[in-house]
Amino acid sequence: MEMRLQDDFIQILRNEIDKRNLTRLSTEKIML
Repeated sequence: MEMRLQDDFIQILRNEIDKRNLTRLSTEKIML
């Protein structure tokens, strides 16, 4: 159970990081 929760947390973190990277990338494209 402990490991499962950790895996879910890591997945959520990765998703958040991806979202931030995506928004940053799109803003950079708009700036160009």
